[in-house]
Amino acid sequence: MANPEHRAIISYLFKQFDLPNNGVDIDLPIEVYSKPYHFNPTSYGDKIALDVMICPSEVHVPQPSIPYSGPLSSNVNVL
Repeated sequence: MANPEHRAIISYLFKQFDLPNNGVDIDLPIEVYSKPYHFNPTSYGDKIALDVMICPSEVHVPQPSIPYSGPLSSNVNVL
């Protein structure tokens, strides 16, 4: 389970992003996500903490005007 230091960091991050978000509660420009603990993918049954994700809201990030087709194939024959 998350220890008090981890919880304090998450709480601090939420408070720091209140000002840039201008008190908005829905469709926040900057989103902070956290999870108190999760299972360690490299072992059996161990719980580890703390995942934190800070990202811009998809509502506020414009889609590119030119669609991205992905990386070029490395399997191209060059003459």
